[in-house]
Amino acid sequence: MDKTQNKKQIFYGWYVVGACFTIALCASCARYSITIFSPFMLEELGWSRASIGFALTLHMVIYAIGATVTGRMTDKFGARWIMVFGGFFLILGLCLLARTKSIWDFYLYYSIITAIGVTMTFIVPNSATVRKWFDKKAGLTSGIIAAGTGLGLAVISPFALMFIGLFGWRTCYIIIGITTGLTVIICAALFVRKDPESMGLKPDGETENNDPDTITKGHDPTHKISGETVWFARDAMKTKTFWRLFFAYALSLMGLQGLTSQMGIWGADIAINAGQTLAQAKGTIGLAMMVMALCGVAAKLVAGPVSDITGRKPILYLSCCIQICAFIYAINIDSLFDFILFTSFVGIGYGISIPVWTPFLGDIFGRFSIATLFGFLTFSAGIIGGMGPVIFGLFYDVCGSYNGSFIFSIGALCIALFLIAPIKPVNQADIP
Repeated sequence: MDKTQNKKQIFYGWYVVGACFTIALCASCARYSITIFSPFMLEELGWSRASIGFALTLHMVIYAIGATVTGRMTDKFGARWIMVFGGFFLILGLCLLARTKSIWDFYLYYSIITAIGVTMTFIVPNSATVRKWFDKKAGLTSGIIAAGTGLGLAVISPFALMFIGLFGWRTCYIIIGITTGLTVIICAALFVRKDPESMGLKPDGETENNDPDTITKGHDPTHKISGETVWFARDAMKTKTFWRLFFAYALSLMGLQGLTSQMGIWGADIAINAGQTLAQAKGTIGLAMMVMALCGVAAKLVAGPVSDITGRKPILYLSCCIQICAFIYAINIDSLFDFILFTSFVGIGYGISIPVWTPFLGDIFGRFSIATLFGFLTFSAGIIGGMGPVIFGLFYDVCGSYNGSFIFSIGALCIALFLIAPIKPVNQADIP
């Protein structure tokens, strides 16, 4: 026998994971660029903090609406060409940001055009695609993709600040737009494929055939795909479990999204109050962003595979509790050390939840409609959770402090805990 036949080939799903990780990282750079650029845009253009917050909220609304379409298209056609077109939108939106003169320009270029590109390249198509390729390692692979969504902030922080110092923020946006967009287009076109069945493979690279049944049509909510029981999206949405997940996901992200829109400005305030200039403060801001992102990445890489062992709910409990403690701590922050320590806690608390949501959906409702269902969860995060940036900005403009928004975030996380607690496997007989 030829020795080469004995060599175990690398499962193609790992190439998909690598490509989706890179694409998620690039989309993350585009989305969270506002965190790095906002202090410099605020100084030059004189906008209010609420207007910056509204830009991210509008971005999240457009992203949320698009996520439902992207999810459905990913289930039906696969994510490959969706991501390719998304790459072109990232190039267009980020390069146009270099021409921003008014707040309305910013809303159009960042909140609409860039948001469309992010919708087609961020967590929904990436996480759903990888979840289709893996069952036994769903937590691990989702953790890798989630790390990509968080690593973008760590990557963009030092490079963006360096290029802003050398060329100004406008030229920096062009550099980021071309780099991220082209990377997305190349990775998606060369490596992303719909699911293992489309290539004659099985999830996780399994070779045995435990169930020869294929997908059947009809109204029965459960069907067979590679030996697993799955659901149609319309039937999953008839369950209380789905709607608990829907609102818990949104509320658990509301504080984080509000914080992200204002953290660069808040960090600059703390640095300036400590005696630094804005130019000096950018190093502190960059360090805080990097700490938050790297802590989040480490948390995602650990939490994903751990959830394969412990189950998903304990990880979500821990995530909410850590974030609640972090926001309580934030109320009295008045030093740069406390600010950086706070960002590390937020990174860990937020990070451990991200690789769990998609596997959790898959555990309950199967792989068949996973992108559609996660698209609707993302819709909730954009419409409900997306109010966070406006709330944070308004609290500061009215009260001169973010403390009210921190308390609001604590309340949202407590409600999310209450919603997650009763979630359990769905009894199909209870479907209306």
